Amino acid sequence: MTWVLENSHYSGELRIIHLVIADIANDLYDNQFRLGEESLAASANCSINAVRQAIKRMVEDGYLGIIKHSHDPDTPSIYRFLMPTTLFSQKTIGERNDA
Repeated sequence: MTWVLENSHYSGELRIIHLVIADIANDLYDNQFRLGEESLAASANCSINAVRQAIKRMVEDGYLGIIKHSHDPDTPSIYRFLMPTTLFSQKTIGERNDA
């Protein structure tokens, strides 16, 4: 969670979801974790749709890696929490609508 607080360029709901994911990730297992969208939405106090959009964005931005995607709603997907050192310039972040 400290890494997110110090390095994440997200704000608002997206930042909260990023923090919750960081809390779930287990460094003993190479930062892999199972992600149940409903559970994450409840923890972040947001909608499942917001969680889905956040996950998509974090994968695109390089903050999450997909290990195994599940198409079964009862089986969570497996992700890896990533902590890249440099992803964006401040200008790039500022140009995004949700930065």
